Amino acid sequence: MNKVMLVDDEAVITMQLEKRLPSMGYDVVGTASSGEESILMARDLKPNLILMDIVMPGRLDGIDAAEIISKELDIPIIFLTAYTDDKFIERAKNVEPYGYIIKPFNEREIRPNIEIALYKKKLERRQKQAVERIRKLSSIVEQSSCMIMITDTKGNIKYVNPKFTQFTGYTSEEMIGKNLHFLKSGEMSPEVYKELWGMIMSGREWRGEFCSKKKNGEPYWEYAFISPIKDVEGIINHFVAVKADITEWKQMGERLLQSEKLKALRVITSGISHEFGNILAVISGNVQLLKEDYKDYKDDKELMDKLSIIRESIDNGAEIIRMMNEFIKVKEDNRSGFVALDIRDLIKQVIDSTLPEWKNMALAQAEGITYHIDREGLKEVPALPGNPSELREVFVNLMNNALDAMPDGGRISFHTWKKEENIFISISDTGKGMSEEVQKQIFEPFFTTKRPKGTGLSMSVAYSIITRHGGNIDVESEVGKGSTFTIRLPIKKGAC
Repeated sequence: MNKVMLVDDEAVITMQLEKRLPSMGYDVVGTASSGEESILMARDLKPNLILMDIVMPGRLDGIDAAEIISKELDIPIIFLTAYTDDKFIERAKNVEPYGYIIKPFNEREIRPNIEIALYKKKLERRQKQAVERIRKLSSIVEQSSCMIMITDTKGNIKYVNPKFTQFTGYTSEEMIGKNLHFLKSGEMSPEVYKELWGMIMSGREWRGEFCSKKKNGEPYWEYAFISPIKDVEGIINHFVAVKADITEWKQMGERLLQSEKLKALRVITSGISHEFGNILAVISGNVQLLKEDYKDYKDDKELMDKLSIIRESIDNGAEIIRMMNEFIKVKEDNRSGFVALDIRDLIKQVIDSTLPEWKNMALAQAEGITYHIDREGLKEVPALPGNPSELREVFVNLMNNALDAMPDGGRISFHTWKKEENIFISISDTGKGMSEEVQKQIFEPFFTTKRPKGTGLSMSVAYSIITRHGGNIDVESEVGKGSTFTIRLPIKKGAC
């Protein structure tokens, strides 16, 4: 039963209402005869509704009291008064009453006014609760650490939260109204998007991962949960996507897979290199004996050429064994031979030592072919622990790889920078670039695109060395636009 409070200085009115309201289904919880008294009583009784006279004795009239009660207690008030002057009505309007009944009143007017006032207040409170829920939900969405996007059924973007704009580099103005197509990286099969749209258009939820791109063109992997939104009739009109960046997780997974492959290959390589070395030793010994036995035939050019070819092949085989042994000679947690070194000086030494070979190669190929070395990006960075000879081999391998990718000349650029507790080194070339398939296999042992010359070990050796140093190496490339290898090395010894 709803509680009603009466405020009127006319005893006859309050007695009449006290008698009639219970028969209408209301509980009269108190009566007051002044504005001041009504405020105190309302605070104490907290009724569901107040019937308030306007003109009463005391410092506060009914309108003044109603204003205080409405603001402080949010109780609906119906004015019950004999005054119809404009000045009272205008003042009463400012309080936003739920009714204005003129005395003398008909009892039949009371119940409809009370019911409408109570219903209106109920709706208002529901609306306030809904607004508050929306406000809280909006706050959660706006402050979420996940990327959240809402689109229509055609894929046109209607909303993105701050995390989405912060991560992708786009402003909300740049995204709202655009179709999702502009975020595609080109890395995903059309079948993935076909499956996605088929599921959400049928009213089901879709979960999965795919590759998108930021404003600067950088690709990134995201895990997305996409759900349809339906109207009151059950018709899908929007989709909401909650996404999380999993790029680093994907890269870690790939590095872990590569690491496991290397561990298995170390076991295999240990046996192969041993047996292969024995075979080469036998062949080398026999070549030496043949040269000794046929030293009187040194003018026999054909014989000597064939022996030289065998000798050269033995040397090549020995080099392959040496590179294979790079996988097994040092455990990943071994830091022997590590010293504090300036990575910039090491790179400059490698450039200076290999530059003559580059120049000779350019001269031998054709006039006009030149190779440019850009060292401007070699910025000062802290010293880091490392094995100089091993890291030197990494940079030699990467430079030779760049040289092979630029048969018609080109530019190779070096950059160094510090981020958190790591040093980063990037080596970029303007060569032929690599396909996605080649990029996925570039660090796998014995994978090469340079057969019959290449052994396919230089990049895997580089990977193994960087891994032993607690770092990682990644490649980004595009066919016809060159490649960039980026190395991360920890500053602190033993960091991973």
